[in-house]
Amino acid sequence: MTFQEKAREVARLQREYSRRLEEIRADKTLSALGRRQLIEAEHQKTSAAIAKLRREYEAEREQERRELQRRAFGVPHFNLATPAERAQIAEGYRTAIDRAERAKDPTEALALLKRADRTGDSHLGRAVALVAAEKGWHGVLTEAVNLGMADHDAVSELQAHIMGDSPQATFQRRMAFAGPMRPPELDRPLPPEVA
Repeated sequence: MTFQEKAREVARLQREYSRRLEEIRADKTLSALGRRQLIEAEHQKTSAAIAKLRREYEAEREQERRELQRRAFGVPHFNLATPAERAQIAEGYRTAIDRAERAKDPTEALALLKRADRTGDSHLGRAVALVAAEKGWHGVLTEAVNLGMADHDAVSELQAHIMGDSPQATFQRRMAFAGPMRPPELDRPLPPEVA
């Protein structure tokens, strides 16, 4: 379910919650205690349903991010490689990542990237792109993409996904998944004859 679909479902749950509260409040056959218990049950049920939708969305978003990171910076495998060759490729890539992580700043990382380009070391170039993305060295990452050391489409999608973490987008998600308003009846003391 997309963010918009989940947001619409939250809005539907909120409308249903408001409708149910109106029905409960209008039911004159209920005692004050009975009314309060039904209102509390509706509040808890709606809060739990909205929280579940929020958790599902956050899990889907995190899974999408991991898949984009793997596509952009994961271990490069070759379709025709044997399992032993794949293990060697993975080990070589891990070594390249360790080397790229030693870059102290974007200037060192860029020098390492250019060396990788000159020598045709795609593992090192991809590792530098990974480290640049993790450290926020956008210039180095852009250069890695320009040199073909990182997949342009995957990096672009990942950057767009990360932009979804902006304060405005985060606020929008929080508002979309806000739980129902706590009814004032739940904060008022019960009449003495009920309490």
